[in-house]
Amino acid sequence: MFRRYATLNTGATIVVFAIAAVWVIISGSRHSTAQSNCEATFFPSSSGSTSSEGQTLCEIFSWVDVGLMAGAWVFFALVQVSDDVVTIAIHVLTTSSRLISSSSCHHMASLNERITRSMMYSMIQPNR
Repeated sequence: MFRRYATLNTGATIVVFAIAAVWVIISGSRHSTAQSNCEATFFPSSSGSTSSEGQTLCEIFSWVDVGLMAGAWVFFALVQVSDDVVTIAIHVLTTSSRLISSSSCHHMASLNERITRSMMYSMIQPNR
């Protein structure tokens, strides 16, 4: 059951991150279009040419937009990878704990009890 979940989750995650990566790449490749739309919308001029201030600001904002998208993609990829690692670790730990025999568990419990008694006895004894 876990293998099926892991396979479906991994496949869906790869598809979603691939779509997001393509979206970021397309946005970066259309930088000049975004810049000219920004200049036309926010810095219109009567002569048809834009000011250097408009060009500079629109250039910066266009690249900041692409940078934020790429940064968000990297952040969510790291979060997803760390989540997958934790999920797999939990699965491995729960599976391996089932493999320990009951006699091993009993042995560990008695060892833990002896250590606890020894520690309590040493705390009760006065220092010499």
